[in-house]
This record gives sequence, structure tokens and C-alpha cells, in this order.
Amino acid sequence: DLAEDTAAAGMQLIGRRQSSTNNSWLGNLPMLASTKSTGMLQVHTRDAALLDIQEGDWVQVTSSTGGVRAQVSITDDVMQGCVSLPHGYSEASDLDQSVRRAGPNYNRLAASVAVDRPSGTSALNGIAVTLEKVETSGL
Repeated sequence: DLAEDTAAAGMQLIGRRQSSTNNSWLGNLPMLASTKSTGMLQVHTRDAALLDIQEGDWVQVTSSTGGVRAQVSITDDVMQGCVSLPHGYSEASDLDQSVRRAGPNYNRLAASVAVDRPSGTSALNGIAVTLEKVETSGL
């Protein structure tokens, strides 16, 4: 049950759309590629304080299926207990397509067998995750 998984992990991951880049699709346009990084993980102010995470720190976001590293943006725009990462980015910058803006791949955190019961579709929100601050020297 997704609610039980989330309670055990302590944080819920929710996705978001980036209107300035239509996620990564428009991020390759020169006029948009120079803007602030948009693949940042939004963390509530209180959660950041509890985890001793500062604006711009890097964290390992881990679910039952995988993990990604993301840079933190501290905000009150997400609920306490939730973190938000945009969809549509790939960690690979050597793809056949031009990729000027790589970022954490949200799909690595979603379990292929998790289903949203009301809709019967893949569960891509409310994913149980943990956060751990990581050193930036290895990035």
C-alpha cells in the first residue's frame, strides 16, 4: 500500500512541471538554457532545517527502486513532509539529442509495479523517499 510505504520512509515525492522549459524539451533552447537550474529538488523550510540541509546543497534521494542526486531549493511552496522534483530530465548528457541541461531522472524513483488504485495508472506521485545530504566534492 502506497500510504504505508510513504509513512515508513518519512517523505513523499511529488512531481512538477516546469512552464519555462516544458521540462527538458525546451531547455535546449539557448535563451532558456542559460537560466537557473530547474531540475532542483524543492524541500520545505522545516524539513530542510530538520535534515540540516541548506539552499544549494546536494542530496541523495532514494526510493525502494533507485536513487538520484539533486540540488536543493528550499521553499514553503511544498507541504512539510513532501519534496518535489520536475519530470523530464535525464542524467546523461551524451545522448543522441542535444542536451544542454541534464538533471536528476525522476523515473528512476518510480516503481514499475506501483499502481494508483483510483485511476489504475502508474503511481508517479506520493513516492516514498528518503533524503541524505551528500558531499559535493564527488559531483
